[in-house]
Amino acid sequence: MLAAKAKAWTELIDSHRLGYMAMLRNLLTCGLDGEHLHAVCSYLANEQAVIHSRQLPFRFLSAYRELAGVAGPDTAMVMDALEQAVKASAANIAGFGPDTSVVLASDVSGSMWQRVSPHSTVEYYDIGLMLSMLLHSRCRRVVAGMFGDTWKAVSLPHDSILANVQALRSRQGEVGYSTNGHKVVEWLIEQRMAVDKVMLFTDCQL
Repeated sequence: MLAAKAKAWTELIDSHRLGYMAMLRNLLTCGLDGEHLHAVCSYLANEQAVIHSRQLPFRFLSAYRELAGVAGPDTAMVMDALEQAVKASAANIAGFGPDTSVVLASDVSGSMWQRVSPHSTVEYYDIGLMLSMLLHSRCRRVVAGMFGDTWKAVSLPHDSILANVQALRSRQGEVGYSTNGHKVVEWLIEQRMAVDKVMLFTDCQL
């Protein structure tokens, strides 16, 4: 059964008749050989393919999370392809360049732990972290962190977006569950830190 499925998918890939999202959803379940899997990963990470696919960044996050639970020799290669793809999706964000200094603060209060729709596994919490990390990848001079009862800056690498989202999500509860966004501004004043932009990702008015 798996061999027949792999053959059918291989034919679709070779004929270039397979859509971007179909590749993304079925990458590790169709029994591809190494050569075709490598070709698909290269396509998924291609900047032009990402742009034309018009996929929201949260699609990549959902796929990345599913892969995190899959043990196999090809998983890391696919996760790397997803990181490259989501990075390409952020390439055209205006107003955030390498020399932009920015503070990125994600709301992790209780209200953020709601799904964006009944049919989605993505929560408002994920969206805040994702938007924050997309900008984080664009700027070299960044302070990123989370606010709830308090504000906490967290040092993260620039070359990861999806892995950073997962790392921040795993720190649930460290800053509490209130919505004290003013703590971010107070911290900047205390540190006497001047930056170009302060971005707060939240589900409410502050």
